[in-house]
Amino acid sequence: MGLFENITKTADTNAAVQSTFTDLVTATGVSIPDLKVANENGVLSVSGTVADFDSGVKALAALKGEPGVTDIKNYLQIEDMTAKNIFM
Repeated sequence: MGLFENITKTADTNAAVQSTFTDLVTATGVSIPDLKVANENGVLSVSGTVADFDSGVKALAALKGEPGVTDIKNYLQIEDMTAKNIFM
């Protein structure tokens, strides 16, 4: 297999993995449109923007329960609500 075939295969695998994690989070009722998940030997690096703290907790719990996941690095951010005149 050539270099470009390896890169294409890796990209396809990463897209499938990303889709699986996105589906897991969506199944909890949480919407994270910009969700990014990278898996490195069972350690997930999770980033994106959630509406509130509880949504982030729910999403991370769903991901943590997946077979093979040993740890999660949480880089989620809570949405800036100041434009909606909501302050915390």
